Amino acid sequence: MRGSIGERRPADPVQRAFMVAQIATGEREEKLPRNQRKGGPRRAAALTPDERSVIARKAAVARWKKSA
Repeated sequence: MRGSIGERRPADPVQRAFMVAQIATGEREEKLPRNQRKGGPRRAAALTPDERSVIARKAAVARWKKSA
């Protein structure tokens, strides 16, 4: 079974949950492909505060639309 980033994940649900817990607590490092390591921080640095605000507002509206 493959995770969303292509890393092999155990097929057993208990082992998979254990692996996810290790990643969440920092005991294990999640391996990201090269193209996913820098994209978000670079994009955030390039955005102005107004642009970030517009993006955040759109995201909030989308979240509220889903739950209602």
